[in-house]
Amino acid sequence: MKHPFAIDRRFERFVIAHRSSGLESVAKVVSHLGDPVVLLAIALVAAALLWRALGRRALLPLASLLIGSVLGRLVKLLVGRSRPPIPLRLVHESGPSFPSGPTTGATALFVALARVALPLVNPPLKRPMVMSAVRVALAVGPARVSLGV
Repeated sequence: MKHPFAIDRRFERFVIAHRSSGLESVAKVVSHLGDPVVLLAIALVAAALLWRALGRRALLPLASLLIGSVLGRLVKLLVGRSRPPIPLRLVHESGPSFPSGPTTGATALFVALARVALPLVNPPLKRPMVMSAVRVALAVGPARVSLGV
């Protein structure tokens, strides 16, 4: 039986073999979109801006972020996947690596935010808004891999 994370390891090796200072800078910026402090700030600002139009529903992205964080931590405890070797890491992280906290948080927040705000957006902008949320969520994971964490 193949190792369950074999494809991840191949992707990790590929990304690390093709690192550059420019990509490293981009990866750090994208990775910060999943930083817990940044996500919490975005969730709180979004809730404040959407409160008038949505009432309590404006809190759903914040709730999604918090629930995603708790579930992510539980899965980390269950899976216990170790991080890549220290020499491959470009940033310091500790604890298990799967699922990625920044990726889980970004996905939970940005997808929930797009879903909650969808009724407020003009029809031609709905698809681009949802696609932007999905793109941010999908970008954080590879950025974390490229940073070796």
